[in-house]
Amino acid sequence: MVSWTETVNTSLSSAAASVGAGQTLVDGWIDVTGNVWSGTNIAADTSGAYYLASVAGSTNVWETGPLYRPASEDSASQRLTAQVNLSTSQNFYFLLRSNRSTTAFNGYLASIDWHSNGGFYFHAYLVVANKLTQICAQSLSTQPTAGSVVTFDAQLIQVTSTTSQLILTATDANGNILGTYDSGAANATVNNASLQGVTGSVGVAAYSPSSSNAAGIKTFSVYNGDSSAPSATTFSMTGPSAVTVGTESDYTVKPDAAPTADVVVTLSDNNGGGAFDPGTVTMPAGSVAAQTFGYLARSAGTKTISATNNGSLANPANLSVVASTAVTPPTKITLDLSSSTVQAGGVINATFELDYPAVTPVTITPQTVGGAGSFSPATLTIAAGATSATTQWTAPTSAGSVTMGCKNGSSLTNDPGQTITVVAAVTPPSAPSFTLQAGNGQVVVNVQASSSNGGAAITGYPIYVGTSAGGEAASPVTTLTGAGSYTLAGLTNGNPVYVKVGATNSAGTSVAAEQTATPVAPAAGNIIPVNSPAFLFSPGNWYGDTGRGGSLWRHTWNVGAYFVFTFNASGSPTATINTGPAGTGAWLALFVNGAESWVQAGGDITVSNLNANTQNVIFGVLYQTPQSARWGQGANSLTITGITLDASSTAGTTTAGSKGWIKLVGDSITEGINSGGTNKPDFTQAYTFAVLIALRAEGYEVCVSVCGYSGYLDTGDSGADVPAYYFVSGSINGAGGTYNDAQSRWNKIDSGVSALDSAGRLSAYGDTGEEPVGIMVNYLTNEALGKLSTSDCQAAMQQCMIAHRSAAPDAWLFQMIPVGFHYSGKYNPAYLAAFNAAYASYQALFPSDTKTAVIDIGADLSVAIETNTGSLINTDQVHPLAKGHALITPAVSSAIMKALEGKKGRSFVFRHVS
Repeated sequence: MVSWTETVNTSLSSAAASVGAGQTLVDGWIDVTGNVWSGTNIAADTSGAYYLASVAGSTNVWETGPLYRPASEDSASQRLTAQVNLSTSQNFYFLLRSNRSTTAFNGYLASIDWHSNGGFYFHAYLVVANKLTQICAQSLSTQPTAGSVVTFDAQLIQVTSTTSQLILTATDANGNILGTYDSGAANATVNNASLQGVTGSVGVAAYSPSSSNAAGIKTFSVYNGDSSAPSATTFSMTGPSAVTVGTESDYTVKPDAAPTADVVVTLSDNNGGGAFDPGTVTMPAGSVAAQTFGYLARSAGTKTISATNNGSLANPANLSVVASTAVTPPTKITLDLSSSTVQAGGVINATFELDYPAVTPVTITPQTVGGAGSFSPATLTIAAGATSATTQWTAPTSAGSVTMGCKNGSSLTNDPGQTITVVAAVTPPSAPSFTLQAGNGQVVVNVQASSSNGGAAITGYPIYVGTSAGGEAASPVTTLTGAGSYTLAGLTNGNPVYVKVGATNSAGTSVAAEQTATPVAPAAGNIIPVNSPAFLFSPGNWYGDTGRGGSLWRHTWNVGAYFVFTFNASGSPTATINTGPAGTGAWLALFVNGAESWVQAGGDITVSNLNANTQNVIFGVLYQTPQSARWGQGANSLTITGITLDASSTAGTTTAGSKGWIKLVGDSITEGINSGGTNKPDFTQAYTFAVLIALRAEGYEVCVSVCGYSGYLDTGDSGADVPAYYFVSGSINGAGGTYNDAQSRWNKIDSGVSALDSAGRLSAYGDTGEEPVGIMVNYLTNEALGKLSTSDCQAAMQQCMIAHRSAAPDAWLFQMIPVGFHYSGKYNPAYLAAFNAAYASYQALFPSDTKTAVIDIGADLSVAIETNTGSLINTDQVHPLAKGHALITPAVSSAIMKALEGKKGRSFVFRHVS
């Protein structure tokens, strides 16, 4: 009877990746052709166990997919036992006494597989030089089901030097025999001389009639039945090099060959204080199976595990094991602020702390609700082993309450948020605005209150005077306790004075830019003051020496601002318009008795084309001035101090239109820039002027508030000194954001001059009850050209509509789509989308507001203007020429008039047919 010695015992516990040809796959098994075998979870198994599975498909299984034991283990008597997951679409073969050839194979094949007649069979073959001769085809006496795991045992015994015996057995998971086959020692096929008295290799192979990887081999045991089988000389010990105190870890010992007798292995951690389970391990005689034991470290530190045996085997090398205490990972983040109160623009420290040290780096992103303020750094990393990291937060420049928190990339619980109170920082107040009004031997200094007190009460407005530019005395001539006027008397006519005005609080003094004025002797004749009923100034454009009124002067910087003067002429009438400031770049277009003239302001203007002995009406409009130094009574603004008539002419009365006033708002297109060609601005050729004239003819007065370079978000004029119209920043998807009143001019006539009355309503001349009946805004062109945030564009337009509605409850709100927005070759369609979204969001918020309308010249006309360079539009492809403005005018004027005459909620589109 043969004595079997186990040479290898293979059991899969994890996945094994495929290897190349001739490489070891697992536990000494060699994939001969490569990339055929891998350890995986097979489709047919639901237990989660791992199997060796093959993707080979050839019927000659020794050619494409054999998996062999090393040739050093070759023998004559061989036994292979394995747990096989049965499949109807994949067969596994045991290769016994194989010569390992893929081209001239000799050996025995044994399998348990699905037969086409139905059921699982034993099959065995003798193979000589690739030729198969069947040994058996026997159905199992007890049929397992597909997907069952059965133990298949194949024994090939060299009985004599010329005879062999093949024994096959299949058992189920409970050890019940499913079938057996025994060839006996006299089977002529088995005893083929080519395979007698020789040694060979043990292997497995697979045949897959389908691509399904539904079967696999779970465990292998290989035995040697030859008398010269090797016996164990040493054993190995393996296991983890790092363990956790209090947690048992598994280790194994395994002999290099089957021992001839049981070998008892004694384990020790050399006084390390740990425990083994069990304390000794037995490696059975005749088995090469690995034996497992557990090790429990009870204290931290480096432990040395050693193994000795009673079988005279060479002991393995000691294992060095590092035991560490259990690590508790962090679960939450807490925010600690250096202060919960900070001045606007100030800095505090924000420290984010973990409840336990980080096991791996933790990334934290500090954040505030609405994105208020800024962090440096913006992202923090708490290193492994650390518990905190700190950033600096710079508070926003405006006071308020801010909630700070964080987010993290490690699924930790974030701090619920800490509230920070931002208090206004005390700074010097903003510089006041002031005007100078020259008179006879005197100059009146009119001081407007600072727009901001800097966080502390203003204690005074010092006035500094000098006789040369920059030569003001260090000490003020007086300090006003509040806004008001002061007269510099005793001056010499013709000699200029230079004036600066400051504003002082506890933090210091801010001084406004220097201005100059020259006292003059009064002109001879009949001077009609600006507060005479003979004058009518366009609403919402002008202010004077006393707020929005006064008798000495009216001032404006708006192109499109106009005045009307009516008088009864003598037989030899003369009229002189008294204007300033000296050196201004402002030009007036005068319309008198059907004649038009263009004159530069800055001194006395003699009016021509007057009719004798009848009523004369002078219509003057500021039609051109450089796009710089206009805001805040700049050098290119316009002042009217009166009109001087001959002694026999008398002032008349100018009556305002009876239907109220309309405000027209826009940018350089609305201002008429380049309407006469490159660098040839002319408001009288702009569509705005034509609309102004049409509206006045229908009984309306008009305020034109236009400024080149400007927009809702864009500052105006070449020096960017004119505030944006309605500045919003930090919005998200067209909503929210922060409105900055100091950077906005929708509610201002000029620096320091409010356009609102005491009730917060837009007012024609400063009194209550003077709200406009309509407001038209034509903005977003500059935002689109400058590629500003479409979200902020949408938010600003919508919020400006809300502000206009609050300041003019009964007015029509007209939103004009910029002239070129339908031409995608020049303007990104995203800005037209932002316009439409802003209008739609306003309507959604105020569905009962029926006094809103969109003015759209239409895609046809828009494209026609944009593409007819040199004819309809300037070469910059932004500013229409006079002909282009003429085509725009009907769409705008008709839309406004239709709405004002009673038709509600309509968009008016001008369709141009070429």
